[in-house]
Amino acid sequence: MKRLLLITALGVSFTGIASAQEVTYGPEVGINLANVSGDLPNTDMKPGIKAGAVVNLPAGGGFYIQPGLFFSQKGYKTSILGIEAKTTINYIELPVNVLYRLDLGNAGGIFASAGMYAAFATNGKVKSGDLSHDIDFGGDAGEMKRFDYGANFGLGYETPWGVYVRGQYGLGLANLSNDDDFKMKNNTIQITLGYLFGNR
Repeated sequence: MKRLLLITALGVSFTGIASAQEVTYGPEVGINLANVSGDLPNTDMKPGIKAGAVVNLPAGGGFYIQPGLFFSQKGYKTSILGIEAKTTINYIELPVNVLYRLDLGNAGGIFASAGMYAAFATNGKVKSGDLSHDIDFGGDAGEMKRFDYGANFGLGYETPWGVYVRGQYGLGLANLSNDDDFKMKNNTIQITLGYLFGNR
């Protein structure tokens, strides 16, 4: 009888742990406030769209591995000799973050995340007034490199209902310029809203 009770208790405990550690997933959308750092003068932030989804894979102790897949608009504004131009670069971005979530019970939870991302530029455009041209990503003679990578650092709050808000900074580590002597790297402030399906 005691053995049966012990097995039952262990079973309930493991069921509770498995339930608490269930994978969660969902959409995440928001805005990018993008700019570049490096040798390009007189740059300013340019707003863009960020939309995609994440998966939270439990790693124990409140930690999660969080891969995602996003459409992410980056770029920058420039003003040289009174001539203003906007550069927009559309990326398919794959981030993989380590996330720690502190459970606040009925108040939801707060979380911090850090990790890396890799991105592929699908297309881009430079626009100044009524004039515009598509960015050439082709080969060594192109205007920019197509691939980007960098680090992410984020903080957020999750409600008890699975809705969450995240503020994140993306620090580009790849030189976007095809000229190795000219440095230009993505820097992006990201503010997003998401919803998680599954047991939290």
